[in-house]
Amino acid sequence: MESLKDKIEKEIQEMRRQMLRMFQDFPGPKVMPALHSHRQGWTPPIDVYETSDEYIILVDLAGVDPKDIDIVVEDKVLRIRGRRNRPSIARATRVHEMEIDFGNFERYYRFPTPLDIARATSSYNNGLLEIVLPKKQKHATVTISLTAK
Repeated sequence: MESLKDKIEKEIQEMRRQMLRMFQDFPGPKVMPALHSHRQGWTPPIDVYETSDEYIILVDLAGVDPKDIDIVVEDKVLRIRGRRNRPSIARATRVHEMEIDFGNFERYYRFPTPLDIARATSSYNNGLLEIVLPKKQKHATVTISLTAK
């Protein structure tokens, strides 16, 4: 059964995700520059799944060259950063829409349980980065009997 703390943490994560999406949908810097003066790059969307023994993270990185992706796990925090380069479209004479974010990106995610980072794996296929982070196994408690001599 899920504890109250876990429920609250999930709700906060969901609110954070929705707020990030809301701010990503604001008009671009050319339309509203004051809202974007602080913005450094873009934030890729992620999905995080949990099984009994691991976390599976999917990151939407369409158009990003795999050699431009850096994945680091430290303690219980995953950091993904990299760059998506804007393709050159020299023959274009006019732009009607520019909704795709380009440039540097960085994404952090904190896990609630310790990770076994030595067994972490990742793969990149069709613009989706998949990271598998096994949970650190809990140490069993052993009772040792004492024999008096």
